[in-house]
Amino acid sequence: MRTWTSQPAGTYLVQGDATGVDVWSSIGLPFQPTGIARALRDDIQAALTGIAAVDGRILRATYAAAPFAGVVDPENVLFYNVGGRSLSALSRAGIAFERSYAIPEPPLPIDAPRGMHHHRYEMTDPDDGPVHWSLGTRLASFDDVPVARVDKPGPIWAGIRRAASLPQFSEPDTGPLVVELMVSAPGRPLRSASTVLKTLLDGAISAFHAHSGAISSDLAARAAAACGVPGMNPAALSDVGWAALGSRAVLIRPFGPEGVQWNPADERCVATSVRLQGSAADRTRWLVSGRISAALPRP
Repeated sequence: MRTWTSQPAGTYLVQGDATGVDVWSSIGLPFQPTGIARALRDDIQAALTGIAAVDGRILRATYAAAPFAGVVDPENVLFYNVGGRSLSALSRAGIAFERSYAIPEPPLPIDAPRGMHHHRYEMTDPDDGPVHWSLGTRLASFDDVPVARVDKPGPIWAGIRRAASLPQFSEPDTGPLVVELMVSAPGRPLRSASTVLKTLLDGAISAFHAHSGAISSDLAARAAAACGVPGMNPAALSDVGWAALGSRAVLIRPFGPEGVQWNPADERCVATSVRLQGSAADRTRWLVSGRISAALPRP
C-alpha cells in the first residue's frame, strides 16, 4: 500500500495499491484545480497508475460526502476533474460510478471542519450492480439505437429521439437516477469508456427532458447542426411527450461562435455504468442501448 499525504498535513490522504485507490479529503476536487487541490489531483492520478487493469473488468468509482456538499456531479468529481491517461487504461471494458453518503473512517486524521470527501476506485465485474442504490421504476429505455457519433451529445439525442419509443409515465420523475448504457462501435472497438462517458450521459438524459425556455431561430439552427438533423423542427426540443425526466428551463444554450451546450440534470445520476460491447466492421454507425430508472437507496 502506497500512501500520499498532503502538506500541510491533514488536508488529504491518498492510499493505493494494485487492487484500488482510496482518497479522503477536506476539500472537494474542482475542475482545473490550483494549490493544494492540484496536488490532490496529481496524487490521485499517480495512485490510479498503480491499479492493475484486468481484462473483462470495468473501472468502478464511488464518491461519498455528506449532504453538506449540496448539488454535486459525481462523474465530474471522480473522472473529469481528475483526468489522466490511467482512466483510459482502466476503462477499456467499461466504467461506472456511484454517489454515496457513507464515508469510511480514514486511517490517519484528516482535519475537515467543513466535512469530508471520499473517493474509491477499483476494478469490478461488469455485472456487479450498484452497491448503495437499487433499481426503482423504469423511466425510459432504448435498444440498439443507431448513432452517427458518440463524442458529442447532439447525435445521441437525435438517435434516441428517432429510434426509441416514447416513454410511458404518469408524471415526470425528478428524483435520483440509475443510468445503464451499452455502446457498440463500428469498425475497431472503442478503446476506452472514459472518453465517451460524459457525452453519452448528456445525450441520453437530454433525450428525456424538454426545453421549456424560448428557442430563438439562432438556437434552433445551432441545435439542428449539433444533432446532425438539417431542418429539424425546434418543437422537438420542447416536446413534453419525451420528458420522462422533467422539463429544463435551459436544456440547450448557444456556446461559442456556432455551437451549443447541453444542460441535462446529470447531477441526479447517483449510479451510472457504461459498458463497451463488441464492434462490427460492416456497420457505419454506433449502436447505443440504455435503461434509465428511478434510484432507491439501499437500507
